[in-house]
Amino acid sequence: MEPFDAITDYLAHGKQGALATIISRVGATPRDAGAKVFIGEDGKIYGTIGGGCMEAEVWQHTKAVIANGEAKNLRYSLNGRTVEDEGMICGGTAEIFLEPVTVKPVTKKPPQV
Repeated sequence: MEPFDAITDYLAHGKQGALATIISRVGATPRDAGAKVFIGEDGKIYGTIGGGCMEAEVWQHTKAVIANGEAKNLRYSLNGRTVEDEGMICGGTAEIFLEPVTVKPVTKKPPQV
């Protein structure tokens, strides 16, 4: 299921999650700017921003974004010894915008007289 299909389904069932979007990248990264992944409140993942440890860390941040309802910018450098050990030696940097996707009640305004 694609991210926006999953969002529609989750919201229709009163569930929430978070949408992560690569908003910029420098150098080599697994996916280009605009790539998206939706992570449901149940931890299920729809789409991808490149997989691996970067996506796993985004998944971890999802819990806080859903809980406090606040968006967050994340930055990942895919170079150096740590990422090489994890098999992520792309050599680039990705900036990711992680935003909550929640059901907000619609309040009806009284008709104006």
